[in-house]
Amino acid sequence: MLKFILTLILIVYGLRALARLFMPFMVNSVVKKAQENFNQQQRPQSREGEIHVDYMPPNPKKKSHLQDKGDFVDYEEIK
Repeated sequence: MLKFILTLILIVYGLRALARLFMPFMVNSVVKKAQENFNQQQRPQSREGEIHVDYMPPNPKKKSHLQDKGDFVDYEEIK
């Protein structure tokens, strides 16, 4: 039983030492890939000077609020 515990402890410390050696390389490669993906998304797809509009809201025809309510009659207020 003691031999198993010592072996397990050695394996854990060995993995920790290997992680300290290889983790910086792995993290740098992941960061580099993320930067490349970000830069590729930010790169414009059209030529310089061209304008591209993704969405234009529809222009509702402006109607006077009085047009669809019938005739408008001027009146004088009597006091």
